Amino acid sequence: MNSELLETVKQAGADAWEIHENKETGWEFYFIRHNLDQNRAVNVTHTFVKLYKRSEDGKRIGSAQAELAPTSSKEVWAAELQKLLKAASLGTAENYELVSGDENAPASADFVREPIEGMASDFITMMKEIPQTATEDINSYEIFTKVSEVSYWNSNGVSLTQKVPSSFLEVIVDARNESHEIELYRSYQGGGCDRAMVGDDLQRAMAMGRDRLHTEPTPKLGTYPVVFTTGDAVSFYNFFLQQLSADAVYGKMSQFTIGKNICADDAAGGDRLTIRAVKELANSSANALFDADGALIRDETLLEDNIPVHFWGSRQFAQYLGLQDTFRVGNFAAAGGTHEDADLAKEDYLEPVEFSDFQVEGNGDFFGEIRLAYWHHGSEVTPVSGGSVSGNVLKLLGTLTMSKHQKQYDHALIPAWTRLDGVTVSGVENR
Repeated sequence: MNSELLETVKQAGADAWEIHENKETGWEFYFIRHNLDQNRAVNVTHTFVKLYKRSEDGKRIGSAQAELAPTSSKEVWAAELQKLLKAASLGTAENYELVSGDENAPASADFVREPIEGMASDFITMMKEIPQTATEDINSYEIFTKVSEVSYWNSNGVSLTQKVPSSFLEVIVDARNESHEIELYRSYQGGGCDRAMVGDDLQRAMAMGRDRLHTEPTPKLGTYPVVFTTGDAVSFYNFFLQQLSADAVYGKMSQFTIGKNICADDAAGGDRLTIRAVKELANSSANALFDADGALIRDETLLEDNIPVHFWGSRQFAQYLGLQDTFRVGNFAAAGGTHEDADLAKEDYLEPVEFSDFQVEGNGDFFGEIRLAYWHHGSEVTPVSGGSVSGNVLKLLGTLTMSKHQKQYDHALIPAWTRLDGVTVSGVENR
């Protein structure tokens, strides 16, 4: 931290302040086929200052934030801070306090397990080893590896630092036959290179591309069992996580109540859902000692057997609900269910694996247009395309069944198979 900037912030006249600094060091590579097109190194620092101003009676508070260049002069900083202070004085939010320090807690953490050049090398090697054929191959890919040194200071004497790795891989997969060619887009975010997971998924993507060239129209199945086996299922579990946030509860966007079952049909025979906040997951880009408010992160059960037990969220809205010891969730884990994969596949079901878009709304409604799905009926598996799946995850929660084994998608550890019965499947032909 620039000591002169810190002193200038302290002297600005704010009732409270926060400083966030992020020093990013990264490598980027852009490949066409397997030929390097360009690459670059990244070394940047971002410094954000947030000032708070309370009303004269202390009941209201306002805030304003801006990025300040660390190379500017004290005069430039002081002028910018006065602008922020004026803007903050116009705020009318209910008062709340910034986080205070804990002398017994660690002040720093390092989640980096290998240097960025090692991460980049792992990705490049892995991509060259992906098996390809004359009809399914890699069109292009981009690799981003980064280490962020994130620091936080506030007017209550809190001073925290953490080093966090992250990686991002974008891949275009081609599949073709004599008359058609299609492209499938894949992206993978994590703390580093998970060679086994990414490699297996890209081979599966090429197989999907091949199947996509030979699909039949999705039948109009009405209400039907649907099994989700890809990263789209994260949206379901993330919906429940967001409903457990103090921000959503305070804003009346969530009706969840501590101690009250969220499932209206809990006796329907489905699996009960348990979600935990997790401080650290292997190969996650969201591992952290502290959150954006400077609150320390810990492992904590949020939802247990369909019953909310703790809310999480921002410092501001947590205090509005009377909660003091909260934090913003980075990683989360949804406990595996009671079923083996084979149990979930005993009856007929639809397995959508490629959507043009898939969304879960704030009220639980979900919708996805099918680009590729596998219709499992009797002893046959038919690739289909077109139509859509839709429903409301809260209304269908009683039918939720999940596999025992789990799969990780960056910051989310979820059941590998997620089944909902009674999903509306709107096809493109009658059966």
